[in-house]
Amino acid sequence: MFKKILDWLYYFFEFFGNHNMLFAKMYIYYHKSSVLKEIKLAGLKSTDRILHIGCGAIPYTSIILSEETNVRIVGIDRQKKVVNHARQFVKRLNLENKIIIKKQSGETLDISKFNVVFLSYGVIDTDRVLKNVFEKIEKNGKIILRKSTSDRNEYVDSIISKYAVNRLKLLLAQESILIVKK
Repeated sequence: MFKKILDWLYYFFEFFGNHNMLFAKMYIYYHKSSVLKEIKLAGLKSTDRILHIGCGAIPYTSIILSEETNVRIVGIDRQKKVVNHARQFVKRLNLENKIIIKKQSGETLDISKFNVVFLSYGVIDTDRVLKNVFEKIEKNGKIILRKSTSDRNEYVDSIISKYAVNRLKLLLAQESILIVKK
């Protein structure tokens, strides 16, 4: 229930912020410290190939990652309207050469060309997306999984118990877990 409320709030904030740049910049700033902690947690480098699944209408993770790591980021979302808003937002910030936004599903996308994958909190079918990512990511590939501290899922929990390297508490009742495929 809590996750559904947060998902709705994120959806609302991102669509509202997409039409109000001041609000959008505050929204990005609000999340910046969490993304900076995740960058440190994962030890990201400028040579990493990063995919962000569930980028949202304001792809703040992709924006902060591209600014801080100087890496070209691919952000995906499965909703056409969200992708259109995200593309417009990236264009308004003149970041089209650093952030590519695509309409794709994390459940089926071939992620083999990426060595780092961020799974956003708002991803609906986390277990199916994580299964696809985990099966296709290269050895020593890193997955940064954002989830509610109270969410329980047999598959997700089994991957976390076997492959989680570290975790950190994020905003509200969320956490970020670094998973490394061995």
